[in-house]
Amino acid sequence: MSATIPFTIKSGGMEEVRLAMQSLWLTGRLMAAGARLWVRHEFAVSGSKPLEVVYSCVLPRDAALRRFRVVTSSGTIESELKPVSDAVTDYEEGIAAGALSTLARVYKDGLVNLNCGNMPLRAMNSIAAPTTTGLLGSTTTPGL
Repeated sequence: MSATIPFTIKSGGMEEVRLAMQSLWLTGRLMAAGARLWVRHEFAVSGSKPLEVVYSCVLPRDAALRRFRVVTSSGTIESELKPVSDAVTDYEEGIAAGALSTLARVYKDGLVNLNCGNMPLRAMNSIAAPTTTGLLGSTTTPGL
């Protein structure tokens, strides 16, 4: 996609945030033992402060966020498996220090949050996250 698509996010009492979506790429593959889904979102932020972006979705019980990668003008972050308490502490310390920080959490009800904090302004930001599901015999749609 060569043109950007501007849109505005408004939240109760917060500053308006304008994003210029560069691309939203989604692809998947069905396999004998399950399915894979790849999502990549590229956008630029315009505003007065770095932004925290939260991606939230519900995965089927046999699905998992396999890894993620965030690429910005400030650097690249690859996912790393850590105990939850350590990951939360690292994220909060990174946010407080003004560093690009990420945190992925999976809750017992299947809700997955991927937090990306201190996303730089006026620069291309890219977030890629592949997921995978187990057997196709489940009652939910694989990868959704």
